[in-house]
Amino acid sequence: MGSRNSYSVVLRRFFTPLLTGFTAKSRSLFFNDLRRYIASGVSYYDAITTMRRYCRNGHLKRVLDKMLAMVNAGRGLGDALSLFPATFSEFELAMVDLGESTGKLDVALANVSEKLKSDYKIKQQVIKGLAWYAITAVIVIGVSILLQNMGHPTPIRITPLRLIAAIVLVVCVILGVKLIRATPGLGEVFDAVTCAIPFLGNVRKKAALARFATAFSYAYASGSDIQKTLRLAGESSMNRLFAADARRIAREIRRGDSLADAFERSRIMPPLLKQTVAMGEKTGDFDQAMTNITDFAKEELKTASEMIIQFSIALTFLTLAVYVFFLALGVYSKYLNKGLEIMRRANPHFH
Repeated sequence: MGSRNSYSVVLRRFFTPLLTGFTAKSRSLFFNDLRRYIASGVSYYDAITTMRRYCRNGHLKRVLDKMLAMVNAGRGLGDALSLFPATFSEFELAMVDLGESTGKLDVALANVSEKLKSDYKIKQQVIKGLAWYAITAVIVIGVSILLQNMGHPTPIRITPLRLIAAIVLVVCVILGVKLIRATPGLGEVFDAVTCAIPFLGNVRKKAALARFATAFSYAYASGSDIQKTLRLAGESSMNRLFAADARRIAREIRRGDSLADAFERSRIMPPLLKQTVAMGEKTGDFDQAMTNITDFAKEELKTASEMIIQFSIALTFLTLAVYVFFLALGVYSKYLNKGLEIMRRANPHFH
């Protein structure tokens, strides 16, 4: 099957939600429905059969069919889900395996569902902050096409071929970023550079912290050991810097260091997270400590997203103002040239 971070899996992970409609929000509902059936005492087979009967998504039907086949063969749910690496993340698979091994599958499924909900909200906040750039592009393109149809000159001449090329370029850039982030070495450099960008970098770091803390909290609450919890939380952060630092912390714990000391040496983790971890280790209540840091990180992300939205709105109006200026200059130049041409015809000696 290959690595879960291989280029083919990365590309399929990008296109699968678009082509199948089975998004992170859909996965959250899927895990929550499965949890409700299992918590009610329904057998795996009956739960999956019932979900299959009322399922309308073709991709999910294939997943449920594979789950039924695995259950009939005496295999676990995690084995079936692992056959779809482009659909289910390592965190989701690890939580299902952990739930099955500890006999607390309903708890693990509930934690997975809640984490997916949290990730979806984080993604929506980031998208809101960047949406204004897309709005600016749409307005500029729309106004340019309208004026071109009216016969007026525009700073940017829009043609169907150029429009298609621009769309293809955007898709290629997105895919390129995905592949770069999946490449060892380049991924760390990309995340380091983007996290250093004003406004955007702040949002990326806070989003990574929120994902890291959420995954850490849910994995640890599900019974995962601390080293595995760190690895899963690092991968769930969707930031190579956080993931690498989480692996370093896990190695130091394996050598006998305390969790608080390993976190304290981090140059990536924020001071508040270090203090929270130290407090959680001292009291033994990691669940509540990480829940607190998760709530704080989400509030910080919301504030940062609102700041980038305000910045984006200001940049949008500035861009439109500059564009309108050049439009007016183009229209004025057109009529000025016509006036000068008329005057030359009327007076051959006019220069």
